Amino acid sequence: MSQAHISIIGRFDPEYAPHVATREAIIHAEKAWGTVLNTRWIIPDLMHDVEAAMEGTLGALIAPRNPKSPRQLWPEILGALTWLRERNLPTLALEYGYHHMLIEVARSLAGLPQANSSAYDEQTADPVITPLDHASQPIDKFHPELVDFEIRPDTALAKAYGAPGVQRESFRGHYALNPDYVSTFEENGALVSARGFLGGTTFPAAIELPDRAFHIGVAWLPQNRSRSGSPHPLVNAFVGAVLAHS
Repeated sequence: MSQAHISIIGRFDPEYAPHVATREAIIHAEKAWGTVLNTRWIIPDLMHDVEAAMEGTLGALIAPRNPKSPRQLWPEILGALTWLRERNLPTLALEYGYHHMLIEVARSLAGLPQANSSAYDEQTADPVITPLDHASQPIDKFHPELVDFEIRPDTALAKAYGAPGVQRESFRGHYALNPDYVSTFEENGALVSARGFLGGTTFPAAIELPDRAFHIGVAWLPQNRSRSGSPHPLVNAFVGAVLAHS
């Protein structure tokens, strides 16, 4: 039996700052909770047997993609998200991981088996993720910028932050949840819990499943502003949910 741990799902690159910051943010939260948790990165290539790959997992963080790597949909990540959701294990999906969460929810809960991002399949019948129209304020994918996100009241996301309202977060996205599908998500048990503001454009920017203990995905990179002694509230809430589950 594997030792209990938090799984970080993605391809770790020590030269990609948000990947390094991901583990550091968990450490910051551990210190705040007065505990130490084992953390293990799992690359999608090794997740063909999701049951074996996720053995010992108390909760999982779905990591962002290094922009040097190609955009692609990983069925193994979708399988892991289903596995986590069905077991009600704390799950936090960030940026690229959030896109996978959107697709998994669309396919598994909203009855859209062909749902996809137009970044992965331009011909998809259900493009639940489409290009973000921010031509007036383009973002260099290698250099995230601070963008305002408004957190919806009475949501798990608002509880994690301590209150609803506007939060300024690190963001480098070029794709977002297609607004045409927001009602479909919400009619099938998901909640769009934040919106972003960029270059005159407003876009859906977070999702959560209210019937799960902690199942949240966000378009931004919260780990980038986590510090020792001041953990990011969202990562801190995730670690707290893992501890509560364990």
